[in-house]
Amino acid sequence: MPYALLDLECMTIQEKYYPLTEEQLKLLEIVTAGTVSVDENIVPDQFRKMAELAEQKGWLVQCEKGTRLQEYQKFRSTKARYTHTLLWSVTGACNLRCKHCYLYGGENRYGELSLEKCDEIIRQCVEANVNMVALTGGEPLVRRDFWTLVDHILAAHIKILQVFTNGMRIDEAFLTEFEKRNINPNYFLISFDGVGCHDWMRGVDGAEKAAVNAIKLFVSHGYRVIVSTALHSGNLASLDETYRLMKELGVDTWKLSTVIDTGNWTQQENNAIDYRSVFDVYLKLLEQYISDGMPLNLTLAGFFVGYKHGDKPYMFPSKRRCSLCNPDTESLCEAVRITPYLLPDGRVLPCIAMSGSSMEDIAPNILAEGQSLEKALSDSPIDRYCRYTYADLFKQNSECAACEHHASCSGCRANALANGGFFKKDPIACTFYAGGYEEKIHNLMKKAPKPVLQVLAERYWQLYLTPSKGKSTSDEYKRIVCEGGLPDGFTSAPDVYPKSFTQCGGNRLYTVQTPAGSVEAVQLQERVDFERFIQILVHKCEPVRIPATMGSCAIMGLTNWRKIQAHKEAFLSAGNPEFLWNAEFASFTADQANYKDSLIVLSSGDYSAVPAGALGLTAEAWQKASVRIRLYHECTHIVCRRRFPEQKHAVWDELLADCIGLCAAFGDYNRSWALRFMGILEKDADDGERPRYIGGRLENYVAEGEQPQALISCILEWTSYLEDHVRSAKQQGDITQDDALFALCLACESGFWKEVYHDK
Repeated sequence: MPYALLDLECMTIQEKYYPLTEEQLKLLEIVTAGTVSVDENIVPDQFRKMAELAEQKGWLVQCEKGTRLQEYQKFRSTKARYTHTLLWSVTGACNLRCKHCYLYGGENRYGELSLEKCDEIIRQCVEANVNMVALTGGEPLVRRDFWTLVDHILAAHIKILQVFTNGMRIDEAFLTEFEKRNINPNYFLISFDGVGCHDWMRGVDGAEKAAVNAIKLFVSHGYRVIVSTALHSGNLASLDETYRLMKELGVDTWKLSTVIDTGNWTQQENNAIDYRSVFDVYLKLLEQYISDGMPLNLTLAGFFVGYKHGDKPYMFPSKRRCSLCNPDTESLCEAVRITPYLLPDGRVLPCIAMSGSSMEDIAPNILAEGQSLEKALSDSPIDRYCRYTYADLFKQNSECAACEHHASCSGCRANALANGGFFKKDPIACTFYAGGYEEKIHNLMKKAPKPVLQVLAERYWQLYLTPSKGKSTSDEYKRIVCEGGLPDGFTSAPDVYPKSFTQCGGNRLYTVQTPAGSVEAVQLQERVDFERFIQILVHKCEPVRIPATMGSCAIMGLTNWRKIQAHKEAFLSAGNPEFLWNAEFASFTADQANYKDSLIVLSSGDYSAVPAGALGLTAEAWQKASVRIRLYHECTHIVCRRRFPEQKHAVWDELLADCIGLCAAFGDYNRSWALRFMGILEKDADDGERPRYIGGRLENYVAEGEQPQALISCILEWTSYLEDHVRSAKQQGDITQDDALFALCLACESGFWKEVYHDK
């Protein structure tokens, strides 16, 4: 890949770069020079067509003539191979005394570079086209000039991808500094070595409490968190409890690996660990993990990687991705080609796991005379290690070459180095294959439930589409929705995760019972997924704006072609001839209940975008109540349409649904809250008793330019009416129970509905 276009905003390895041909590179150099327009005759026709394609991909945007690229956007040439991220240990110092530290952090053997030398490293990163760094240590936050260093990194237009921390110095003040710089890291990574075991491993009392508090703080601010656990014989028994804690805290990824016998760990007695025992514990952990629906990303080093959502729900880290690749060309280690590691003294290692190993003896120091990061990544012992292939391994290691698993095994070179040499076998990978764990995991995974969005996409194939202007009139959309046809690119029924949605955990699909029958509800954790879902299923795949005040929706009359196809298969299997299907189809679809679905869609977040503070509630209490209000709100709409299809008044329906939701969540109706949900203040502090509209769900029912005052008057009257009815209902008994609530407010026989709908 001699030329590439880098996406400086992208945080993932897969989408980071776009390979370019030499011709494409010349085009981009011409049109970004600021002196020539694509439309001018000097630009060849083939270049003009390429420019149109580049604009569609977002590589080019139209600018005024003379606009120049900023310095960091300009094309740069380097001899260094492509490197996604430099894992940079900015200090060897640490405020803990970890028993397994490969850097001897409590002793600070590797020192700490001055800010001036760090600036030189930043300059070298720019020179080597390294656009991402992950900051680690030691403990990076013990640097007194940490924020100055961060500012220097950002000034060079280098992204901070991740921050590794022990959590001891994480507080609101830290996040304030982080957020005011508009830093949006992919993850924060925190070490946590087991419930009840962390303080012993870290050598400081209170380390466990600090780590848990830091995780809670990161998650509460919306950051994704990776928790890394170092396994040894002393904390294996704590894994079940630690797993439950990880779920409770809402971490994105939990990574477990056995301690490498290097650094401080070499001084520990009785530190040996049996890998087969570890793997057997992993199997028990996996059973619970799978049973729970894979609620987080889980990495068990050398054993298993599970993804809470994605096209591939799991993979094996000890298994090569391409068993058919040519061993003469397939790289022996991918990690070193993507994330090399920079020690606190300036030496470059292939990966962080090789710290404290013999690899340090030959590691180039990029601050030494005649050295640089570019040279380390293009002409050094480290670069030579990057170029080793599986053929080289088999030449050096006859045991691996003769192994029946040699074509699929991807043993880790850091594990091999700890086992005696770079070309030695990886004992963890050997245990994995010898124990037949691949088949055991496959058998366990057969029990794994599919992700919620994949289950729904297999019913409603339009969820595989991406909303775009005019999509509702496209042949593909019509074929899927009107004919039950497949999306473009599929030759059989899709059985993959829909790529239009994020790979987030915590989505739920369940059935709700109402007085008008059952209905399914899907609860989506990510706001972006909720909006995409509504765009596709409600707005026919058109990219309409979804108001922030909209947090749920009841979709009725949703065609489920799988039900039609299942009926056809049963019809033909019963011996009926094909030519009779058209008549049977007409008969089957005459009753919409046979193939039309109803679905309640719920989002997370504050109900009607009203913050907890405005209601005098805690954020946690309001979040829980918001989900319950939304559920009962949409159940009310379902019952309305099924029991009273002729009665339709959008705003009245919303007020009544809010009433039911509030009663379900709090056992009472708070009229002022209901008005606030609609965006109405009943009493204007600046204008006496006059109501004022401040922005809320009412905007969804008022045409642009229309004055809502008349409707506000009706809303004030209707909410008073509801308040009276709830007060009367409470005098007759408790209405907080589900059955009593629905029986009182939703049953036809109660007379409640007939009365409130009269003349509304």
